[in-house]
Amino acid sequence: MVSVEGLIRNGERTFDLLRLADNEKPEMAVVQFFGADPSSFSKSVEILLKQYRPLCIDINAGCSVRKVVKTGAGVALMGNPKKAHDIIKAMKDVDSSLLVSIKFRLGLNYDSVSYLDFAEHAAQAGADIMTLHPRTASQGFSGAADHARTKALKEAFPEKIVIASGDAFEMRSVDEVLSLSSCDAVMMARGLIGNPFAFEGRNKTEVPSDERIAAYNRHYELLKHYEGERKADFLIRKFAKAYLSGIDKCLIDGVSSKASMKNALS
Repeated sequence: MVSVEGLIRNGERTFDLLRLADNEKPEMAVVQFFGADPSSFSKSVEILLKQYRPLCIDINAGCSVRKVVKTGAGVALMGNPKKAHDIIKAMKDVDSSLLVSIKFRLGLNYDSVSYLDFAEHAAQAGADIMTLHPRTASQGFSGAADHARTKALKEAFPEKIVIASGDAFEMRSVDEVLSLSSCDAVMMARGLIGNPFAFEGRNKTEVPSDERIAAYNRHYELLKHYEGERKADFLIRKFAKAYLSGIDKCLIDGVSSKASMKNALS
């Protein structure tokens, strides 16, 4: 998730987020922007297109993290669908052939469920793809994703690509979400943490322990390659238990550094 304000201010850490992997093709990449100012979005599109042309640029109108929302970005845009419209139009005005997607929620809370109206504004501005996380901002990630709402969105906009997000943690749940929502695709988010096996169409719970350990080690080596060993030792912490849950617990607990954990698991 790239801040448009950080990008137009030449923030080094922001530009780091635009880096591609060594084997990653720009035309297959999707870059997600967040912000609240239409002019900042148009300038950011211009900056990005000078570096490479991605497959698609996504607008995050679903993030409910407080520090994002208080700037008017993320799910705060759902309280101002006209601004979301203007953001999409500003991006399309830079390059009308650019694929633009927008991810959003049901609304700010259940007293203000507004996803269909919000989607109408997005469609009128030229959004090509709409992704719905069918929870409200006040829900965060609690409760179940209501994919009957995703189905209603697809029925209301059959000409648009509609993607379902929420509660897709393994391939079997992806099939369930597709069935419930009748949408075009499913976005896996938290379900991919520690679970690269999903890209092969496999359920993590069915992957042998040695493969999960090998994937964890590979992730650590890639972090070292791109970020350096010191930063890799810090970053790998957030992924370790996702990879290794259900594997002999003594290999996870009581390890002071993730570098030594890697050695223990090799």
